[in-house]
Amino acid sequence: MTGFRTSSIYLAFALGALIWMVATPDVTVVSGADSRVKSRLARILVGRNEVNRQKRLAALAHNVAGRIDGMHDLIYALDYHAAAAAEGEELPPSFSTLADVVAQIKRPQARDAVIGLLDCPQVVVAIVAADVLGQHQIYEAIEPLKGQVERPEFESLYGFRFSLVRSLVQMEHP
Repeated sequence: MTGFRTSSIYLAFALGALIWMVATPDVTVVSGADSRVKSRLARILVGRNEVNRQKRLAALAHNVAGRIDGMHDLIYALDYHAAAAAEGEELPPSFSTLADVVAQIKRPQARDAVIGLLDCPQVVVAIVAADVLGQHQIYEAIEPLKGQVERPEFESLYGFRFSLVRSLVQMEHP
């Protein structure tokens, strides 16, 4: 009887420790220019492993609570990749999925982050933003989308013009 009681105490302790480890967020403080706290999600989303990034985004695409909980990390990753693209780095293949996941969050910060991508000097980022804004019918983006006519790429790139027009049509705004 004592062996059973002792083993059940150890099992309860181990289960409690496991729950505590899962519930405790994994954070690290990064020193230097960017001193924000980055979670495991942020590290995955800005990391080099595209497969892990796509897996995490696929899981978040179907998890409303996960998107809301990870909103700041998702916005951080979106801004990180847009800034890297503006400096000449290549966008990861999952960038459009990341923008789509952020646009699914019905919060002003997420909406403003996606709308802010329209001002990125890298035209591919602006095209992705226009597509996502139209798909999710974010009406606050109508005026910024109209303002994209002033960009020099509007005259020279048919794909850019097409994305803007398609986005405005998808809005179905009265």
